[in-house]
Amino acid sequence: MNKATADLAAEEQSGGDGKSTERPEFVGNAANPDYSAFLRNECQTGPQVFIELTSVCNFHCYYCESPNHNRKTQITDENFYRLVDQLQDLTTQSIRFHCDGEPTVHKKFYEYSRAINERGMRISLASNGSNLQKRFLSLKMDMRIHLSTTAEEFKGRSTLRFERYLAGMRDYARAWSECDSEQHIGYNLYLSSESRRTVNTMNKTRQFVNDFLVGAGFALDTKQDASPNSLWFRFEKPNGYTFKIMTQNIASGGMYPETETNKPVSLPRDFGFCDSPWKRLVVLADGTLQPCCLDLSGSLAYTKPKEISQRSLSDLWNNDPRIEAIRQGMLDGKMKHPTCQKCLDRLPSREFYTAFQKQFE
Repeated sequence: MNKATADLAAEEQSGGDGKSTERPEFVGNAANPDYSAFLRNECQTGPQVFIELTSVCNFHCYYCESPNHNRKTQITDENFYRLVDQLQDLTTQSIRFHCDGEPTVHKKFYEYSRAINERGMRISLASNGSNLQKRFLSLKMDMRIHLSTTAEEFKGRSTLRFERYLAGMRDYARAWSECDSEQHIGYNLYLSSESRRTVNTMNKTRQFVNDFLVGAGFALDTKQDASPNSLWFRFEKPNGYTFKIMTQNIASGGMYPETETNKPVSLPRDFGFCDSPWKRLVVLADGTLQPCCLDLSGSLAYTKPKEISQRSLSDLWNNDPRIEAIRQGMLDGKMKHPTCQKCLDRLPSREFYTAFQKQFE
């Protein structure tokens, strides 16, 4: 080992400040030697694919970073159809129409969705629910929508009239229940830990849900639990598709605006792990690729826009040295990118494991 290499190794061991510290060790799945093979063989070969139709949003949600960057554009027909023709060779999972932006405001949302369905694939959609249309019911699509429960909260998301917004959400749910639509629908109530601890707030939320369900034509049969991420209501149609109302924690800190008490960072910020580079392939609206759907600014993009017209999507995902370098850095626990460091600040272990169809055991 030459002196420069030895000095660098010593600096890494000391954390860069001259003090001798041992490198932290993984405590989650990444600590298992077999996990890297699982990522390569089970995840990278069939990733979640996100296609950002537009990075423009018609809302300004208080918990979202979207209003804080100017990367605003929408996908072109040429790029979309080039991608669609490659998807079946890349994944069997539903195609996700989101990253930044509100997908349904793209003027060709319905046309693009039909193109996905015609190729035998389903759509997974995260939406604010402001632009739901009856014709969307014909799409093979699973939706997750944030349902605001008060006019006050809704003002932190939009300038639309609250009652008009609620009417659209109720009407869509009712129309879904009355037809043979092949959609799973989830309306999520976003609650902070403070809200869950406040009896009066929870009582008002429970009453809102009851009134909403009656207005949408559902019989009441709710389990209104204040615990995080709980199911409050579930209705299944004869064809097996479901409508649910669930609670979900507001993401706070890291890549999201801080809505709760800051979590102390006790581990080095250049340490950490995330398995998204094997599980999530995101095509941004300008045609660049990144391995993360939480980075709305696009700072983690590893290609240039024109590259998807020069190389196949599979080649850019499986063989490009830039994404391979990102993966290797993760396996080594070296979290060098500022965006990744900021994201992991919200996690005590500084390890992030994304939900996936195939689970590591």
